[in-house]
Amino acid sequence: TPGTNVLQAHATDATGNLSLTASNRVIYVEMITLTDYYPLPLNAEWLYEGWDWDGNPAKQRCRVESTNASVVLYTGRTAPRSYTTNSVRKYAAYLNPDTLAPYDEWLDYFASGASFGFFGNDDDDEQMRADRGYLCPIQVAMGATVALTRDVYLNGVYAGVATLSLQFIEKTSVTVPAGTFPDVLRVRISFKTPDGTQVHDDWWARSVGCVKAQGISGDGVPERWELIEYSMPTSTASALLPLQVPEHREADRPCFLQFEGNPAGLPVAGGRVELRLSAPVGHTVVLESSEDLLHWTPVQTNIVTANGVSLSAPMNTHPAQFFRTRLQ
Repeated sequence: TPGTNVLQAHATDATGNLSLTASNRVIYVEMITLTDYYPLPLNAEWLYEGWDWDGNPAKQRCRVESTNASVVLYTGRTAPRSYTTNSVRKYAAYLNPDTLAPYDEWLDYFASGASFGFFGNDDDDEQMRADRGYLCPIQVAMGATVALTRDVYLNGVYAGVATLSLQFIEKTSVTVPAGTFPDVLRVRISFKTPDGTQVHDDWWARSVGCVKAQGISGDGVPERWELIEYSMPTSTASALLPLQVPEHREADRPCFLQFEGNPAGLPVAGGRVELRLSAPVGHTVVLESSEDLLHWTPVQTNIVTANGVSLSAPMNTHPAQFFRTRLQ
């Protein structure tokens, strides 16, 4: 289990005599991939119920509107500049609980891809930017605290330095109106600025995101949110669907590699897989096979005709096998 473990062992001889017991202490550190607990796919949406910053009952809707946003960093000390981050523009709004009409809206800019992070936000009267963003390591240890200090700009003017700290407290289970989530990461988030420090706890459920949050708002009012419902888009791609993957383009004439017939009927290991390539006529094409996407072995070489070219490759006994084509 995470933390200190004591391993003990003894030996028994043929007549049942026991040796002395030997023991050893082993420390196990559980590593966590943050994006497993805070996924941000395009069009993901969460609806929460709780209290707004003024202490009024409200609902909050969050939705991922973009996964490639350009964050503009203005500075009062140098010429304005901007940079493009691999980020998510997350729309959020407080809603009237009866009509669900938004009455306060803002945008949050989060990291997407391999790392979790925060770049800033926009609301009605203030724009906050963190230079280079608060980008966490891809993996963190349970119980660890990640603290990042960055220059911060408000409405284009340098406002000093601010520190964002995330303490990964525990793994637990949480029940909220949206359901019971057995694999939840409790995170204590602290944001320290020249104006003071705000602290709140988040509960992030694996593959879902934040299901619960509580703390003190910027106006000093207790704030608590619980997830009511959510929509988490997932990829519908499957190895059993007809495959047609663009591999090369020349003069707007694409090259396609596809399985012949129904991919659901692919041969078992030890058989052969039949593929067809359509590409610019006259090119020499080499079909290659790999088991690890690092080392590639030539399997077959053909010249592309007007009808394309059929390719045949043996299926090996390795658990995974990959194919690619090279045009010469």
